[in-house]
Amino acid sequence: MEEVPFLTSRTNVYRYNKLNGADQPMTPMTHVPPEKACLSMDKLRLFIELNNFPFEIVPISENRICIRCTCEEPPVGTKRAFYKAIFETVGFQRKIDRWGSNQLVWCGHETEHMYTSFDFDTIKTKYETYKNDYENAEEWSDTWLKAPRKLTFKSAAKLEF
Repeated sequence: MEEVPFLTSRTNVYRYNKLNGADQPMTPMTHVPPEKACLSMDKLRLFIELNNFPFEIVPISENRICIRCTCEEPPVGTKRAFYKAIFETVGFQRKIDRWGSNQLVWCGHETEHMYTSFDFDTIKTKYETYKNDYENAEEWSDTWLKAPRKLTFKSAAKLEF
């Protein structure tokens, strides 16, 4: 594996096999998104972990980044409206697969800007819009989200050992 030129999570590394023709063995490949994308993914991952959300963020094929629900059954009602409100604020496009799955997935290109401020007022406004789509959705509660700590990431090239 190539050495990652900056500090980031191992989950920000995308591994795949490149086809070398029908009769040739495949070549293992590794792709690491740009540093800015990796740092944004790390911030989003920390926010997901802090709030114990059933989501993951990973690099996928064609230099894209995917935010997807890890639940076996898609969330419904209040939770669905809540998660849609949160992850829509990141700025990625919601994806619906061709098989008609109702799962929550967002994708974006690794060069797109990811908004990772997690502004509670913006999330609340989006939630108020989505909750009308679901029967018996609860009123917003400020206790649903834990505020992320302010983090500073330093490039490994700037660290002294």
